[in-house]
Amino acid sequence: MATIFTIWTPTAFLSNNVREELSVAIATSIVTVQPTALPTPNFLRRIGIVSGHRGPENDPGAVCPDGLTEAEINFNVAQLVVRNLRGRGYTVDLLDEFDPRLDGYQAAALVSIHANTCQTWPNGEVVSGYLIAAAAARITARGNDQVLVDCIDRHYAAATGLQKREGVTVDMTDYHTFREIDPFTPAAIIELGFMLVLYTNRTLRRIERVCIWGCAGS
Repeated sequence: MATIFTIWTPTAFLSNNVREELSVAIATSIVTVQPTALPTPNFLRRIGIVSGHRGPENDPGAVCPDGLTEAEINFNVAQLVVRNLRGRGYTVDLLDEFDPRLDGYQAAALVSIHANTCQTWPNGEVVSGYLIAAAAARITARGNDQVLVDCIDRHYAAATGLQKREGVTVDMTDYHTFREIDPFTPAAIIELGFMLVLYTNRTLRRIERVCIWGCAGS
């Protein structure tokens, strides 16, 4: 009101005291409002889950002697991960290995689910553990890639009792999907464990039960 009054009133008609009082009124009426940072609602956070080897190519991945395929394990776990995340309010895409939607894909995170070989080892040696990696060549999202990898690593180990193995392969660090998605989409690939151990020790059931992959949205 004081501002409007001063705009339409020539200063010659105002005494010094009135002008000073109006100046104070105008100054005190200007309030600087600081924006409040609000958390992004989960439904605005898109997460991509790739079911390794799934798609029209009919690539089974690794195969156990009884016919159990890596693609089956990956898909079973991927479906439960998607269900878990959607239950928490996230927008989630279940993606095939060579899904056309992966070209330039933008999301808060993308995780590709795989499993390791079903082979037996000499002298009855039991080989177990999981592998997880981010892209070696990407620099645009490297920091967020590592945050995603560390988060999944921490929770997956606690949930399954499996140990992380060393020695990720070039097939993981140079995974084709890393080159297809938007360069700013944080991404990781995980091999859940060795299929023979997952199957015989019922670890797979424990993985499917827990499904604590809500970590992917953090």
